[in-house]
Amino acid sequence: DRYAVEKLRRDVAWLGYSQVILRRDNEPAIVALINEALKSIKVDGLERVAESHPPAYDSKSNGGTENAIKLVQGLLRTMKLRLQARLKRHIPLDHLLGAWMFRHAAWSMVIRSRGSDGKTAYERRKGRKCNMEVVPFGEKVWYLPTHGKGSSLDPVCEEAIFLTVMDRSDEIILAVKGGTVKARDVRRRPLEERWDAT
Repeated sequence: DRYAVEKLRRDVAWLGYSQVILRRDNEPAIVALINEALKSIKVDGLERVAESHPPAYDSKSNGGTENAIKLVQGLLRTMKLRLQARLKRHIPLDHLLGAWMFRHAAWSMVIRSRGSDGKTAYERRKGRKCNMEVVPFGEKVWYLPTHGKGSSLDPVCEEAIFLTVMDRSDEIILAVKGGTVKARDVRRRPLEERWDAT
């Protein structure tokens, strides 16, 4: 369905670079992904787009990529262990939360990890620092729904679970009964009400 190709293309464009080199290993699925993504990225009009890959069976030559993978894995592991401790529940590796947790880890790196120029990917793209409060993954929050208000006596805010932030629009993605919603802002609950395994 080209989801991965389009996601990679949008992410590369979002980073704000005019020249890009995509490093990859020699795994067939990754080779196919990079080849398709390169076709799409070249259409987007970047000045220079290329790919780089290590010699076969030489993982040491791909050190930068291996380090990035370790950073993401470490962040995911920390997020998962923290959430499990707060909820007092085990979260299996194949749980649906895993995909959202991965997206949140990636977003966290976009707003926190600094490159050699001293800027984050967010600063490079938007020209300013991210001033948004970072809410921990899985925390119960209040949000203002965008649908029309009923009676003036109806509750103004609704409950949801914080999942992540959309990197292009800064909209917050929240889990609610029956799916997900987007919000512009959330309000954190009192400390004793922030974590609920149900």
